[in-house]
Amino acid sequence: MRITPRRTLATLIVALPLVVGCTSSPNDQATQPTTLAVNSSVTTGPSLPTTQTTATVLPTVPPTAPPTTVPPTTVAPTSTAPTGASVTIARGGFITKTQGSCNPTNCKYVQITSSGWEPGQPLAVTCYSSSGSSGPYTKYADSSGNLSAGTACYFGNATNVYVSIDGVNSNVVTPWKDW
Repeated sequence: MRITPRRTLATLIVALPLVVGCTSSPNDQATQPTTLAVNSSVTTGPSLPTTQTTATVLPTVPPTAPPTTVPPTTVAPTSTAPTGASVTIARGGFITKTQGSCNPTNCKYVQITSSGWEPGQPLAVTCYSSSGSSGPYTKYADSSGNLSAGTACYFGNATNVYVSIDGVNSNVVTPWKDW
């Protein structure tokens, strides 16, 4: 009898039981079974009777996701805004080096002046405009409870620029670009 590659493959598939492999996960997690061959059926040539094998399908267990680590963040504000806290902004100077699409001739810093905070209080500064927002940036009130920051954020050709510090909003400058 002549053996053809098709018959050899059919014989091997019929003779093989269910094949199960394992995958391993990092961080010493248990290995999980993975079904490699299931429900195989083979029909051989006309000279041999038809043979069919069916493998039992084992449930696959989804692997457990490795634990995620959260990178450390900046200091969050410790309190809400005290009564009487105020925030005012104005156009500051041009930025000094190219940053993204901004260069020293088309973007200016937001000059932030704020008062009424606790001395040394961490403050969450978020900058807003028609082109998006940035922050929050952690800044600290000085020993008198004031903040003067000129390099926290910057904008180019934008409108409706304002700053929020711990829930206290500044005045709105529109349009931002006046040069």
